Amino acid sequence: MSKLTVVVTGAHGVIGQAVVQHLMDEGHAVVALDVAPESKYTPRTPDEKSRFTYKSVHVDDYDAFLAAVKDINATGMIHLAAMFSIKNPADPDGPLLRYVPQHVSLDLRSQLIVSRSCTT
Repeated sequence: MSKLTVVVTGAHGVIGQAVVQHLMDEGHAVVALDVAPESKYTPRTPDEKSRFTYKSVHVDDYDAFLAAVKDINATGMIHLAAMFSIKNPADPDGPLLRYVPQHVSLDLRSQLIVSRSCTT
């Protein structure tokens, strides 16, 4: 199987960490994006270090997202990033709603010109 370069948004979360680890274990290059200032993933070898890039960017900052992926020759994207700060208008005192800005994912896909993408 040929090796991929995959952009993973939400790479700092539990699922994102597992996805990054799996992609790295399979020998793929990963560009991990998340709002957290530092990655929880630590490359274990010089080879892993050469295949891993982490960029701190907020999912709702469209221009920053585009800048973060500019000039990346990605072959895929896994969009796991989400915001948890949206109140339910029908239940303002209830739990926050999970909001995933799909427009960011779809436009990033077109900017990256990737042939494969997955969103949650």
